[in-house]
This record gives sequence, C-alpha cells and structure tokens, in this order.
Amino acid sequence: MHHKTVSRLPHRADVIMSSNMQSANPPSIDDQTLLMNEVNEAIYEKNEGKLGELLHVAVKLNDKPQFLRIQAHLALYRVQYDALIHVIRSPAENFPFVLHKELHIL
Repeated sequence: MHHKTVSRLPHRADVIMSSNMQSANPPSIDDQTLLMNEVNEAIYEKNEGKLGELLHVAVKLNDKPQFLRIQAHLALYRVQYDALIHVIRSPAENFPFVLHKELHIL
C-alpha cells in the first residue's frame, strides 16, 4: 500500500497570530495614517502628553490637518480658548471637512 505525503497545514494559533499581526499593521499603512490613528487614540484617552509628542511628528510629516487638530485639543485641555478659536478659524482648506466639523464642535 502506497502512502502519499501530505504537508501539514499551519497550526491554528499560527494562523490567528499571523492574521492579527497583519490586521494590526498592514504593509499598506503610511506614516500619516499611523499618525492619525495615534492622534485619535490620544484624543480618546485625553492624553495631553502624547498629543504634545505627536505635535512634533505632525510637523515632521508636514501634516497640517493633524497639526491643527492636535493644537485645538491641546488648547482645549489647557483652557486656552483664544488659541482654540484661532485654530477653529483656520481656513477650511487646511484640513478635510470632517476635521473642520470636529473643530467647530469643540
């Protein structure tokens, strides 16, 4: 009787880990998308320190929308309403409509 050699499928845990790693950091994500995700998380957590660090990243990446968004939230946390109003009154072309709407909600 002849037996065929069958390659084994990867262990289920390996498949899950691989799948999770890909979904957590897919190769197509660029620096600006990563920055936006980090900013969203910092805003959600109301983490002023992290937002301050991300402000420098936004400058380095020349990401004006996220820079203004971070400035607005930092001004809000620091009760600097004049600075907040200044950011809100920035021209809408500096950032997408959704972000402009978010700033006006602040």
